[in-house]
Amino acid sequence: FYHLRWRMTFDGHASDSRQKGHIFGTAVEVLALEQDVWYLATLLHLSRPGWVAVQVGGVKKELGMNQVRLPPQPKDDDVNEVFVPKLNDLVEVQMPATSSKPPCMLSGAIRMARGAYFLVSLLGRGRSDDILVTAEQLREPGQTTLLSSCLLQEEVFELPQGFIEPGGEDPL
Repeated sequence: FYHLRWRMTFDGHASDSRQKGHIFGTAVEVLALEQDVWYLATLLHLSRPGWVAVQVGGVKKELGMNQVRLPPQPKDDDVNEVFVPKLNDLVEVQMPATSSKPPCMLSGAIRMARGAYFLVSLLGRGRSDDILVTAEQLREPGQTTLLSSCLLQEEVFELPQGFIEPGGEDPL
């Protein structure tokens, strides 16, 4: 029996625990043809050097690693902290899935804040496309990591027979 294991590193250093070991099945965001639209997806596997396979809205796609990013992970000390932007701050807005598109992140700017709600102008769109969102749908831009800035390594090693049962959970 052989086992494949993937490891991701940043700038030659081991990454945080979320990305050590098995990274496939991890939530990622993929750049759409539209500018500044990042669809939520699942990382499936490396397909060839510099390319990965992802599943977006039930469809498997092969994309360059420069079109795939890892969403930010909350730090232990700010799990309950909500990002509260100010007027004119740039933000990323999480949009729910529609009947034709999976959930996505859009870039925008805060135009007005009233209580728990924010009016956001989406970048590259007219004011008629402004949307009203809550703080939970917002995050600071620039908190993600492109896969192209990471090093994915494949490790293949032999396991003793019976170590992994077919269809069973991998203990590593």
